[in-house]
Amino acid sequence: MGKGGGGFLSAIVMAVAVFAAFYTGGASLYAAAAWGAGAGALSFVMSSQLAQIGTTGYDDAATSLSRSTSPASGLPVLLGGDGPTIEGKNGSFVLSGTIVSWYNIKNSDSQYLYTEHIVAMAGTEKWIEQIYIDKEPVLETSIRADGVVSPNMIKPEFRPYLQLEVRFGGAYTNTKTLATEYAGPRYNNNFRGDGVVSIATVIKKTQDSLETSTLVNDNYVMQVELKGQVITDLSDMSRKPSSNGPSQIYEILTNQIWGMGLEPALIDMDSFRTAAQYCKDMSFYSNGAVSYNETYKQTIESILQTFSGFVYTNMGKICCGVDRKSVSLKTFNETNIVGDVKVVTSGTSNYCNTIDAKYTAVGNKYGNDIVRFPSEISQDEVIRSDGRVITRALDFTWVYEKTHLAQLANRELLKMKYGQNVITLTTPDAWDLEIYDCVDVHLQELEINSKYRIVAKDISTAQDSLGYIQLTLAQTNDGIYEGKDPGVWTPDGSINNVIGVQPPSNLEVVKKGGTINGMIVNMSWTASPDPNLRGYYVYYRRSGTNDWSYLAATNIYETSYDVYNLVDGVKYDFAVAAYNNLGFVSNKLEVNGVTPDFNFTLPTPTGLVLINASINATTTEAEDFYIGWNDQTSLQVNGRPFMDYFKEYEIGVYKSGVKVKTYRTKDLTFMYTLAQNRADDIGRTVRFSVSARGFSSGTYSAEAFIEVTNPQAPQVLDFKVASGIGALAFTWSVANRPIDFDHMIFQVSSTSDYSSGVITHTSTAAFTDWMSVPDGEYYIRAAQVDVYGMDGYVNWTLSLPYKQNTSIPFSQLNEDIIDGVLDSAKMNTIKQEIIDNVDFKGWQVVANQNGYISGIALGNDGKESVFTVVADRFSLISSANASDTTRNYPFVVDASTGTTYLKSAMIQNASINGAQIAQATIQNANIANGAINSLKVQDGAITNLKIGNEIYSNNYVWNKSGWYIGKDGNAFFNNGNFRGTVYATGGEFTGTVKATSFVGDIVNGNVYPDTGLVRIDKPSGGTPVTGSRTYYFNFSDSTTDARSKKIVFDMNFLRSISSGGETVQCSININGSVRTYAVNDTYTLLRHSAVVDSPNVYVSVTVSYSLTNTVAHGLTFNCLTPMMQIMRGNGSFWQ
Repeated sequence: MGKGGGGFLSAIVMAVAVFAAFYTGGASLYAAAAWGAGAGALSFVMSSQLAQIGTTGYDDAATSLSRSTSPASGLPVLLGGDGPTIEGKNGSFVLSGTIVSWYNIKNSDSQYLYTEHIVAMAGTEKWIEQIYIDKEPVLETSIRADGVVSPNMIKPEFRPYLQLEVRFGGAYTNTKTLATEYAGPRYNNNFRGDGVVSIATVIKKTQDSLETSTLVNDNYVMQVELKGQVITDLSDMSRKPSSNGPSQIYEILTNQIWGMGLEPALIDMDSFRTAAQYCKDMSFYSNGAVSYNETYKQTIESILQTFSGFVYTNMGKICCGVDRKSVSLKTFNETNIVGDVKVVTSGTSNYCNTIDAKYTAVGNKYGNDIVRFPSEISQDEVIRSDGRVITRALDFTWVYEKTHLAQLANRELLKMKYGQNVITLTTPDAWDLEIYDCVDVHLQELEINSKYRIVAKDISTAQDSLGYIQLTLAQTNDGIYEGKDPGVWTPDGSINNVIGVQPPSNLEVVKKGGTINGMIVNMSWTASPDPNLRGYYVYYRRSGTNDWSYLAATNIYETSYDVYNLVDGVKYDFAVAAYNNLGFVSNKLEVNGVTPDFNFTLPTPTGLVLINASINATTTEAEDFYIGWNDQTSLQVNGRPFMDYFKEYEIGVYKSGVKVKTYRTKDLTFMYTLAQNRADDIGRTVRFSVSARGFSSGTYSAEAFIEVTNPQAPQVLDFKVASGIGALAFTWSVANRPIDFDHMIFQVSSTSDYSSGVITHTSTAAFTDWMSVPDGEYYIRAAQVDVYGMDGYVNWTLSLPYKQNTSIPFSQLNEDIIDGVLDSAKMNTIKQEIIDNVDFKGWQVVANQNGYISGIALGNDGKESVFTVVADRFSLISSANASDTTRNYPFVVDASTGTTYLKSAMIQNASINGAQIAQATIQNANIANGAINSLKVQDGAITNLKIGNEIYSNNYVWNKSGWYIGKDGNAFFNNGNFRGTVYATGGEFTGTVKATSFVGDIVNGNVYPDTGLVRIDKPSGGTPVTGSRTYYFNFSDSTTDARSKKIVFDMNFLRSISSGGETVQCSININGSVRTYAVNDTYTLLRHSAVVDSPNVYVSVTVSYSLTNTVAHGLTFNCLTPMMQIMRGNGSFWQ
């Protein structure tokens, strides 16, 4: 770069001149090659300074208006600043992005963000008109000097949060003031900002800035509107940030730092000054930034486009010309043309009838906009003639003003109309002509008679025309400069200046109840009608405090939010604000001083049944009432799982319509035992209520009711009475004995209504029992009684009249005969009669008194012998006892009743149709149909056994010990060993189950208590508050087998979030397997799993926190519902 360059520059500028003159005035140099300009075409592929990138191959922030943090970013070079004057500003400005060379958070934990921005290369005028942060203007007035910017120069809405310091690139001895306080210890005095325009910013984040979304983006984009480089304006030779195009090109060609560095002696100053004066007279201004992604040629081309200029060489110097209306200086015809004339028509490859002109719309934040010419396509005669729109895009981005652009664009479009051909000829009469001079050409043979411009001039080297001038001429017409189409323009202005966000409405706050996560309040609102709505910000605070706590951001479809962990009964303020897709936030919709009220109930339990019903759906013979209801865990309550609110079920016990007792359970069943029943003094009919209860007193469901009954034992079947010696013998059937049978009751009364002389007897015997009663006439009845007792009534059998007579009847005759035998001598002479006939032989003694006969007789017919006693009473008494005062008859037969009385008997073999035996010792017994009250069997074999009611072990206690088999098919076993296969359709285990393997899902789980709310406070100041809390959750397997099992641990982590910027990490360790979460939300589900081979599982949860802000702030957190699930494990959970 730098010196010389004339050898290759002539070819390049020729190409520029050809295209500039004929087609676009410098807009698209590459198109010149298509026209066949030989020297010019070759210049585009040769190595030259104009084809080199301006300084480096880096990106830059000026042309992209972006934020760059790359150390390989190009330093912007800005040109322009004195015109045009737009929107009442003093001259014009160039908008540039910035390069971020340094950023730091003060003390690594404060509210202050320091950022160092490099705007442009030094040399610009000290004038910053505006600074934009994320497209928001922050300056109230312009900045015209180095130093810390006064707060009054910053817009009021940004003053509390923004500090600025500017340096325009002088020679400094120390670093910036703001940098010494906020940039950090590694930023030193060597970082001064020499040679660059730089801006230091300090942004302070506060609660208010977060709520209003003011300067909250740490990676914000800064754009700066400022004057360009101070250069020499060739129109008046003054030093200023000139917007004069030729002056800018001269600066690019000669600048030793960022330009081509050519010697000024190589420049034709007169031509450049003439072009500069023309631009000043025509108000043609040029403003822009040198692009690091474009060549010098492209940059010069962009500037030439602002005034239809061109660059060429003449007499060894670089000259600058302007495409404008001019008179013809010479005429060429057959008299002064030597050799052949070459005519090249334009063809269609570069033809267009419509131009899309891209320009910089200053009124639209310097954005690129496009305007099309002609503005009325449907009315244009050229387009109608062509039959279609043929468009070419041209770049006028260095042009700011609309009338300026319209004038240039009209010229380019009309060149297509009037520029029909290019002529190449050789003449000796062109030594005094220059590039872009106009000449007339009259060639009758070629039918050429038109005005042309010189676009190339060279000395001919052909043998037949050596030393002559070879000209390339492009057809032109003065009509090119007469275009009047004003264009149709996009209105100026930015949506940012008029945007507002419509707030939501109808904010309501209601208490959803207490859950495992504490008190929950629901905020709901009516959606904002804003068309650009993006979502909502949600806030709350305790009433009486000033600072809002930010809760969350919801999307446009979420118009409600649950606030957790509030204190019940405390007044709070709640607010919601809408924000749009540009980050604008509406005013807050507030509800202040609210104590939220409860507005819902938990769902009522359903499917309430008596599980152990036997007679019908609500009646059972069991002594305990076993009720159950449907599982509610799958239900949703106010959009949340039922189990979030559920604490337990409350079971109410009613008597006579009054609730007398309540019980609580988390199970889906409840057993109301007989012991509880007796303690509550309820009885055999119970009304139960079941309701769900939440974590607060106001969270509950309506009651579900069921009334259940245990009926009194039914009437005993087949009740019979028989006489015993001094007692009655009762027998009955146990076919309808109830499960809850307690005892039998018997009543014997002397009256049929049992109003007097009642003897009552109770018995727990199974089939028969005895009751001692004296002889007499009675009425007898019996009943079964269950465990609930008489309860006011029993089901008596029908009353049986019965005469009890178990003593030997007294006979005076019998006494007299005995006395006569002892005392009467005549008794020694008893009359005997011997019978001897054909039928039998016999002997008899007969006594006859008034026809009443008694006697004895013996008879024998040879086949049978008979001894007959004819008497009403027959008795035996021993000689020893005959003289006793009270005689003891060992054997008496009462012939009148058919009853025989034996004091004692030894019977070798007996067949008894019916008998009542109080106590018997039987060596062997064959019982066809027997009823035994108590039976002890040493060894027995039973072929078939039918149970009339129940059998049970001697230690059987209902639902506690022993075994029981009932007549209804139910069986209860407290313990049992089964060596074979057991088939069951369902089951429930309350103890330990151990098996070699299971087919199916076996999971053991436990929910531990919440760890409790922890609050960490940090006072104001620079000392951070850091620490951790660790909680332990353990499991011990019931077996020491090293069985592999998967452990799943999860919990809900609740934390507060404030503007203080607290950081929280939560680590879950399962036997050495660790997973760490960075917890950034208020409510987060954390989960970790691991495979463990040891019988013991040790889970620890460590919550690490860091509070680093210099202002006072705090943090609260709680581990909610920690749950451990063990796959293929059984044992105990503990902490």
